[in-house]
Amino acid sequence: MKTNVSIKKIVFTALFAALAFVATVVIHIHIPVPGSVGYVNLGDCMVLLSGIVLGPIYGGLAAGIGSALADALYGYWIYVPATFVIKMLMAVVAYYIYIMLAKEKEGYKILPLSAAGVVGEIVMVVGYLLYETVLYTFPTAVLGVVSNCMQGIAGIIVFVLITQVIKKTKLFTMLK
Repeated sequence: MKTNVSIKKIVFTALFAALAFVATVVIHIHIPVPGSVGYVNLGDCMVLLSGIVLGPIYGGLAAGIGSALADALYGYWIYVPATFVIKMLMAVVAYYIYIMLAKEKEGYKILPLSAAGVVGEIVMVVGYLLYETVLYTFPTAVLGVVSNCMQGIAGIIVFVLITQVIKKTKLFTMLK
């Protein structure tokens, strides 16, 4: 039986949006940095994974929607639009960096994945720095960089580990 690729992509987009949401909401630690309302969470690993697995369009949408919904749940309404755009860009950038560095997409090698994660997390840190500079002031925005960097490091480590574990499953091949 042949399945419709569009429906399959939509279902996986919804699944990855839900995974990003759950990883953000369930596994998080509030960072007691003065002037910062940030929290470290494992949602970034799902943001990066959605970009790599689903590609720039569907992966970007999954990353943006799941992460923005987590901000909405916590009442950070002022961050919802920025989070949607920043997390979407993270997934898109990570995808393109990975594609540029990897010889074959299916290999899921650690070095290209790590590089994609680092560049994706830089997008996140810079994105929130710029957004918070507009919202508040530059000195106040700089305070959030510490917690965002910690979140980025955790996201990269878990992203690479999860990718290495699930590449042995049929999850990646199911998307073709």
